[in-house]
Amino acid sequence: MRLTIAIPTIITRKQQFDLLRLHIQNQINELGVQKEVEIISECDNKEISIGAKRQLLIDKAKGDYIVMLDDDDWCPYYFVSEILKAIETNPDCVGYLELCKFHNRKDEVSCFSNRFRQWGDNQFGYNHVRTPFFKSPIKTELCKKVGSKDLRFAEDHQFAKDILPLLKVEVFINKVMYEYRYKAEDHKIKYGIK
Repeated sequence: MRLTIAIPTIITRKQQFDLLRLHIQNQINELGVQKEVEIISECDNKEISIGAKRQLLIDKAKGDYIVMLDDDDWCPYYFVSEILKAIETNPDCVGYLELCKFHNRKDEVSCFSNRFRQWGDNQFGYNHVRTPFFKSPIKTELCKKVGSKDLRFAEDHQFAKDILPLLKVEVFINKVMYEYRYKAEDHKIKYGIK
């Protein structure tokens, strides 16, 4: 199996999760790659940390690569096909652009790439730059080496710091591959913070 698409979710987001899962499954079906791509998920009611949940997904992944989508975000119709093309040469990771959508301000663009050495804002012509992390397709064997820390907040940034030294070869997709949908009220409760 080439690719695992993992979605951590919570019970109260079932409708959002179902829509996202169906959207990805439709892409897999249209491409006829059911034997190459799996969708896995972990659902709870915030009993465990998001970091621990991501570790469960890494442990379950059967694909050569793993990428995670948050259940309240979205991806374009070409998400699966572009990733499968990008991993044909067996890079360590895949970089790409992300559209950040906010309900009360202008959209922003992030760039995920291992050419950056740390996370930052307003650099290189992007609103945000990020080293590869869970949203980036990364070789599963490397993710298993690093693992995901049992954290309720900033587990993504910690993982990015831990995995970066292992990422030597990248394929970069110069198009929007992920839509981050930010809502301030959701963000405050997302990791169990009241």
